[in-house]
Amino acid sequence: MTEQHRPRVGLLCIDTQRAFRDISLFARERSNPDFEQNFTALLTAVRKLEGAKIFHVFHSSLNPSSHLHPSAGDGENIKFMDYAEPIRDEVVTMKHANSGFIGTDLEARIKAENIETLFVCGLILDHCVSTTTRMARDLGVTDVDGRKGTIVLVQDATATFNRGDVPAEIVHKVSYESLRGEFAEIMNTNTVLESFKDL
Repeated sequence: MTEQHRPRVGLLCIDTQRAFRDISLFARERSNPDFEQNFTALLTAVRKLEGAKIFHVFHSSLNPSSHLHPSAGDGENIKFMDYAEPIRDEVVTMKHANSGFIGTDLEARIKAENIETLFVCGLILDHCVSTTTRMARDLGVTDVDGRKGTIVLVQDATATFNRGDVPAEIVHKVSYESLRGEFAEIMNTNTVLESFKDL
């Protein structure tokens, strides 16, 4: 990486909300037991990067029966996990759809920061994380000054649930592999943290 051009880094944290602490609300099992540890390490590291920008998205369902409706769990379900609470000037976006870009200003917020490398993490991998990642690529949110930017899904800083009889870990792997190449680069947390040493 040259001193003349140092790509600006962004981190997009999706739906790290308290409802997902109770796996039984959604499924029988969750993938990636290291999710919390990896997510926290990634968020902490990006907060230390000069010029980096952090974007938090959370889901507020319009369906009163949803576990992510503002009234669910006495209002607790919709809140951020303690380890994922936004701080200072970090951008917070509320969404009502699977994609963080539908009905929000997230696209404009990311583009305004000239983010060229966007790391994506959070919950749930095969739903809102995948949908938002795909749309980020299609919208070109990391394309700056005619250069195609980079979107990186940090696969072990995400998690998902089993779907019917399909185990959670298989759903997890198929989900990130379906994004590889066309929509995002796929990396793990340790590799990302190592790459930060060059920034």
